[in-house]
Amino acid sequence: RSTLFPYTTLFRSEGYHFVKWNDDVLTAQRDVLVDADSALVAYFEANDYTVTLLIDGEGEVSGDGTYKFLQTANISAVAAEGWKFVGWSDDNTEPQRDIVVVSDTTITAHFEQIMLTVTLSANDETMGSVEGGGEYVYGSVVTIRAIPAEGYRFEGWSDEVKDVERQITLTDNITLSAEFVPYDTRLEQTETAIQARKVMIDGQVFIIMPDGKSYSVSGAQLR
Repeated sequence: RSTLFPYTTLFRSEGYHFVKWNDDVLTAQRDVLVDADSALVAYFEANDYTVTLLIDGEGEVSGDGTYKFLQTANISAVAAEGWKFVGWSDDNTEPQRDIVVVSDTTITAHFEQIMLTVTLSANDETMGSVEGGGEYVYGSVVTIRAIPAEGYRFEGWSDEVKDVERQITLTDNITLSAEFVPYDTRLEQTETAIQARKVMIDGQVFIIMPDGKSYSVSGAQLR
């Protein structure tokens, strides 16, 4: 005597899906006509899940894609130049890590811009001051300048650059000192006198200055 037996109980584990029976029937629930001993095997496969990686800031991520249930995905985050990796959206701070995939997963890699410091000082604050120090974003072009006080002159920066005002592209923290010295007016007068020329035109003595200006001198003798 044959009996129509409904197969209504089907064990299905989380993370897997039914594929077929061993007699190639594809419906998970079916009726079976039992007229003899029989054995049926249900085949299951692991589900496919998607790992999606997003970026907040500037950088690159890898390891996204499709994975089977319980498969391990290796994900990594690499910051762009001038940026640093600060962590994932699930509070993990390792730039490269493994995650076990149990569902569709979206994780964001967070990057922040690197901030650099320009520290400026004067050898003597009574002789002069400096401008341009502070905190800046990596790669910024910063203008710094040395401002001598009255009676003093700028000699140069501690890195031997002589420009009073200069621009620096920041790729690291920078510390510079401006060197000021007393202004020697006698030295300038001597240098100017050495550079000046005397000429006589039609019996008149003229002093030709370095800037091209000329001055007539009454009663002067050409030497």
